[in-house]
Amino acid sequence: MERSLEQQYAIKFCVRLGMNATETYQMLQEAFKEDCISRSQSGRWHKAFTEGREDVADEPRSGRPSTAITDDNVKRVRCTKCQRSLLPGGAEETEKPGRAREG
Repeated sequence: MERSLEQQYAIKFCVRLGMNATETYQMLQEAFKEDCISRSQSGRWHKAFTEGREDVADEPRSGRPSTAITDDNVKRVRCTKCQRSLLPGGAEETEKPGRAREG
């Protein structure tokens, strides 16, 4: 994330200098080497800044967050695991999706 933000500032700078998308991407490659963002991502940002975008940070997105690790979720998973281990025979006896019980 930080790597991308740095490069977005660099793209904005290049746009202000009047560089085209290809020149901008070449500068990014030279400066950031293997950590350089993709050509298409660079082009999207270049276009956005050329069209007047000022904000460098990504726009907020709707939907599920990329990570859902919270203290509450961790506690819930641990509690579930604890309850399963208390079942007769332990967690091994609980059915797993896609597996038929022998019997």
